[in-house]
Amino acid sequence: MRLDHAYRDVRAAAKSVTEIALDNDFPNTGAFIAAFREAYGQTPGEYRKTRAKDAGAPRADVEDAFLQPVSDAFRTLTKYAEARAEAPLAWVPPAPPAERVERIRVADGAAKARRWEPTWKNLLTLGCAKELLLAPVQEQILQCQREIGFRYVRFHGLLDDDMQVYREDAQGQPVYNFTYLDMLFDFILSAGLTPYVEFSFMPSALARLGAKMPFQHASVVSLPADMDKWKALVRTLVAHWMRRYGSLQTSAWKFVAVNAYWVYLGYFTMREYAALYRETRAVVKELLPDAEFDGPGCDIGLLGVAGNHDWEQFFDACAEHGGLPDFISVQCFHVEYRGLPQQASDVTDTHETAPVQISGNENYLADALKALRGWLRHRGIHKPRIWLETWNSTMWQRDLCNDTCFKAAFLAKNILQNAGALEAMGYWTASDFMEEIPAQQELFHGGYGLFTYNGIPKSGYYALWLLRRMEGEWISHGADWALTRRDGKLRLAMFNYCHYDQLYQRRYMAAGDVLDRYGVFVAKGDSHILFQIQGVAPGEYDVETYSVSPGGGSSFDAWVRMGAPTPAQLRPTRQEYLRSVSLPRYTVERKAADGDGLALRYTVRPHEFIVAIIHGA
Repeated sequence: MRLDHAYRDVRAAAKSVTEIALDNDFPNTGAFIAAFREAYGQTPGEYRKTRAKDAGAPRADVEDAFLQPVSDAFRTLTKYAEARAEAPLAWVPPAPPAERVERIRVADGAAKARRWEPTWKNLLTLGCAKELLLAPVQEQILQCQREIGFRYVRFHGLLDDDMQVYREDAQGQPVYNFTYLDMLFDFILSAGLTPYVEFSFMPSALARLGAKMPFQHASVVSLPADMDKWKALVRTLVAHWMRRYGSLQTSAWKFVAVNAYWVYLGYFTMREYAALYRETRAVVKELLPDAEFDGPGCDIGLLGVAGNHDWEQFFDACAEHGGLPDFISVQCFHVEYRGLPQQASDVTDTHETAPVQISGNENYLADALKALRGWLRHRGIHKPRIWLETWNSTMWQRDLCNDTCFKAAFLAKNILQNAGALEAMGYWTASDFMEEIPAQQELFHGGYGLFTYNGIPKSGYYALWLLRRMEGEWISHGADWALTRRDGKLRLAMFNYCHYDQLYQRRYMAAGDVLDRYGVFVAKGDSHILFQIQGVAPGEYDVETYSVSPGGGSSFDAWVRMGAPTPAQLRPTRQEYLRSVSLPRYTVERKAADGDGLALRYTVRPHEFIVAIIHGA
């Protein structure tokens, strides 16, 4: 904020640089010049000279930049990116880093402690059903199960035409074919996963006239043209699964209609959606009374949008006709819904920029869940069960930050911060191998996945791999750390989360330096923490430390260090090398605890996530 006001003063050219620094509460002129140069690529004096030189050329003000097309806005702001200082600034010795002390009391092992249930492991999400039949995706799923162990799996497109489930003969009578479905569900169950069945999307033979296909993948988003035929399809499907897998096992599955987010995008009304939900739920409950059916799948951010009544209309319809969901499913993409609904789907047309502004709230998910629970209490729903069915830091599949270590800290922060608040956290998605938008040749193209399309784990995957080690009794936590205990071992997690900066929050785009992707985050220094763990027995302890950071555990950063080989250059042997050098860093130290406890000192760098396991030798 100070820099924003100072920038306007520099443009006005009515004050000296020293006056501007003092008027805008910078500690000194040097601090202001350094901040200005970091933000705008040149010193205030250099900027004024450049501005005077270009005075005759048409210019766009920063205030108007976000009203222009994205390319123009960035061109205005980045035209100075190559500017260099003509004379070096006077060097100012940096202040010594401040060390924070966290004192943690570990209670006696016999004392009761809250157990942290890793609910984030309850749900694995993937793209479309047909993709789960492909060997690369199945290999990624099996690795997830070997190394992490998820419970349910959810995906779209179960009824897409490429699954060949439904067609009609010349007389308009339904023809069913469950060959591909049987292959799919056999694999899911063999991998130790339980199906979370989403009845989507609509077979084209059953869709209403004028139905749309919003993705590159041939998925038809529509209500059925004939509700009786739809109900017969659902009934036939569920009955088939009961015969093939047994009613007891099938009752443990979860079921849901297509999510209600499509109402917001204008594909149908909430009244129409509520009827689809109600009829589909009734068929499932008729055959499987004990199976759980959820809804509505609205984005949690829509609760705060003036004039949007999707949530109210859905629960009003449930109250009027009965059939509240067995648990509440929501989506969350950490965005600010301020524009028209159509704006939120424009990304499927151009893929060059995300159309919805990222929220500046670093605690978006925690605050949104608190608001949702308050809203539900007003409707008489207390202690609701909430599943986060789809969740990511962005709704754009070409955000280059998706590949970086930002994702490791993002996942660690939100999972630890919301421990116990959700029954499931379905990070969207496990694999870059998905067909919602045109495929990219580049290995690190900003895809959603925990894996690249060819199965190389990204930093987000290794963050979950480390979080698995945090299961156990929940001992204590702070804003950026948590301590648990299992099998006599203490497990300490810490992270240094850096949020998107203000410019990137408003307009983020695919253009730019594909190798240097960390310049779009709020600049934060290293976090220096001294943990004083009290209540442990004196003696020697082994401290195993795992770290995911740009220096280890990030395949993107390892790829950059390799020289950023192109897809053609990244032959299989090089892929295996990249996989092998992308593991988290691991160290073992011997530490002594005395009467004052065990002292552990860590430096946590920006975007880093660390887990330390402490146990007696």
